[in-house]
Amino acid sequence: MRNLICKVYSSAPKRCSETAWRILPCAPGIPALSTERSRTGPRSENPRTRWIAGPIHYTPRFITLSEMPDRPLMSVAPVTLEGSLVRLEPLRIEHLPALAAIAFHPEIWRWMPLHVETEDDLRRWIEKALADANAGRAMPWITWSKRHNRYVGSTRFMDIDRANRILELGSTWIDPEVQRTGINAEAKYLQMTYAFEVMGAMRVGLKTHHLNLQSQNAMRAMGATYEGTLRNSVIQPDGSIRHSVWFSVISEEWPQVKAAMEGRLARHA
Repeated sequence: MRNLICKVYSSAPKRCSETAWRILPCAPGIPALSTERSRTGPRSENPRTRWIAGPIHYTPRFITLSEMPDRPLMSVAPVTLEGSLVRLEPLRIEHLPALAAIAFHPEIWRWMPLHVETEDDLRRWIEKALADANAGRAMPWITWSKRHNRYVGSTRFMDIDRANRILELGSTWIDPEVQRTGINAEAKYLQMTYAFEVMGAMRVGLKTHHLNLQSQNAMRAMGATYEGTLRNSVIQPDGSIRHSVWFSVISEEWPQVKAAMEGRLARHA
């Protein structure tokens, strides 16, 4: 393991007046240190604290990209996900008219960090999603309801980190007329299954407005773990301050979360 040399001071009496140093594990992102070193001055070691008296000189050596572990990146590509209630289709600019027919209900954007009020707003929202998708940072979908035989909303993977195999499931909205019909529950089930079992994700994060209790309760009901609240994280369009409440599911938890989600879906069958 790489080591970091940290300067520390002992409150206990020492025989020598030199500065004390301690060797600590190096955190990720800290440059590796060479093993070549030279000591000057007297040396004494306390078995209890394992402090070494006297300065230890290290020559920093930074790890190059070629020395980093070669691990496969998480695959990110458009895909259609289909269940018994919904079909998630990769979002395209051609979906603008279909979304414009349902997207301007104020309740949809109440807790979002942006408001979509006109077709131009919606076009920019779609174009931003597609730009993120082209950069490998997002996978946006449009949601088709089989029961209602029409498009009813949108959702996406976002802030995708392919190297660390983590992503966020968010930017989800549904026509208020079809909420609480199992559509969102099945969409999330399809997305989480794809993230963990096909993409090989290590972590799927979810966040919401601190006042959006309905969303927070839904995240808890699906089995996601509350991680904490990022305070003063967003200035909302109306000037109010949002605290973002974070949840997540990690790969080790997925089998139990999957079983719980399947139980909830059975009630909508």
